[in-house]
Amino acid sequence: MQSATEKLRDNLFDVLDGLRSGKVSPDAAHAASKISENIIKTVVVEIQAAELLGADKISSINGQTSDERRALKGGVVHRIEG
Repeated sequence: MQSATEKLRDNLFDVLDGLRSGKVSPDAAHAASKISENIIKTVVVEIQAAELLGADKISSINGQTSDERRALKGGVVHRIEG
């Protein structure tokens, strides 16, 4: 699963390509830029909270759950069914 910043980066490059080709208007590109800025600020706050409280106490950092983050690092994710 892609993180929020990876998705954002992909979308921003799509907007940039669209702007160059004329498929995206400058106003739409500006709006995408403003939205991106807010997403980045949210991710920064999530990271700061994780640093203060501990990453395992935060349900989502950069759009990824603690299980997803652990799996990305090569860790084992245990689930209890029941």
